[in-house]
Amino acid sequence: MKAIGFSQVTDSDGEEYLRIDATKTIDISHMQSSLVELNNALEMLTPKDVNPSFKEEKKSSDGILPSKRPQPASSSSSTTEKLSEKQKARLLMEEKERKEKEAAKAARKKTAALIKAD
Repeated sequence: MKAIGFSQVTDSDGEEYLRIDATKTIDISHMQSSLVELNNALEMLTPKDVNPSFKEEKKSSDGILPSKRPQPASSSSSTTEKLSEKQKARLLMEEKERKEKEAAKAARKKTAALIKAD
């Protein structure tokens, strides 16, 4: 995370978390690719033997299983409330795009199955 522009900040309470300095310019494409890599890493850590429908029920709004969330993420959950409207909108758009890609993939799979059946 530090490699893509985050810096470690220690709060007055002694809590440590990562934050992007407001003076730095951020490369959005680099940030998006890093987000994809982080999501892939989280998927690798998620156990595969969990029933998918049960797994979906336990996910939080950000798509991460609460029981598998790393410690720094839990301390940053309080900073999630401090996101700007633009950041919230970006996160929602990324989630929407991800869902659309999954739906398109499922539709292609269904179409391929129908073609094979014919």
